[in-house]
Amino acid sequence: MQENNNKHKPARPIRINGQKAFTSLGDDDARLVAQFFDECHQPPVPDEGFSDRVMQSMPITGAAVKAGRVWTTVCASAGVGLTAYYIFHDTFRRCLTNTVASTAASLSSIDLGNVSVQIIAVSALTLVYVAVFDLVQRITSDNMS
Repeated sequence: MQENNNKHKPARPIRINGQKAFTSLGDDDARLVAQFFDECHQPPVPDEGFSDRVMQSMPITGAAVKAGRVWTTVCASAGVGLTAYYIFHDTFRRCLTNTVASTAASLSSIDLGNVSVQIIAVSALTLVYVAVFDLVQRITSDNMS
């Protein structure tokens, strides 16, 4: 029988960019990882403060701050909405389907045999009168303000 050579080695410390890190890699792998990170960690290019002067001269306007806040709000809302949709869409669909089916069943069980056309007409005219009265009241109160 062959032995399993994939056993985990205990973590041992190595230095990456002058900081202590722990790895369970072999010596060659650990050396390659450390070399990779040492090559990637280069000091910034000296520009005698040019980058700082450019950044200081950039105007920060209230409109930019407001746009940033609006964009953050839009993205956060979209993220929450999409998350809720993907988590709960099946539940929402079933609720809506059950509500519509229940409403349709309730409406179909109403017996309109004893209701006359005159009663329906008077009810409709009353609703129209109340809507027109409310609209007139809103228009006259807006004109007085």
